[in-house]
Amino acid sequence: MMQTWLILSIATLVVWGSWGLFANLTARYLGGFSALVWEVIGAMIVGLVILGWLMRNGGLETSFRGAGFGLATGITYTIGLTFLFLALNQVGGKTADDGSGGSVHTILILTALYPIIAVGLNYFILDEALSIRQLVGMGVGLAGIAILVSS
Repeated sequence: MMQTWLILSIATLVVWGSWGLFANLTARYLGGFSALVWEVIGAMIVGLVILGWLMRNGGLETSFRGAGFGLATGITYTIGLTFLFLALNQVGGKTADDGSGGSVHTILILTALYPIIAVGLNYFILDEALSIRQLVGMGVGLAGIAILVSS
């Protein structure tokens, strides 16, 4: 039987993959800032549902540091999302590479490599260990970026 963390990770992968499709569709019909506002409203709906569930089951945790880092997470996520929608607006829903390197596929793959930055920051700031396998994987991801954006 699969471990719970693996099931949840696969669910995340599927949902975030669907999110990439919806982000592309949104950017085809709305400018970057309007797209962001609608995405945040969607996130607020989910957040309110979860808040309601928490209030029925013991309440919302309120650690000062945890809440501060949670807010920082939301702020940095939303700023990144703004950049993503603006980038998607620049390619206008293009999926075929026209030689410029700029397409929806390239943008989504490139931005999906954000864990390389997160792992690097965790390594340098929090002193979290990295294995050789993880370093090789990060190197492959960086090589993939170079291949994707080269013209």
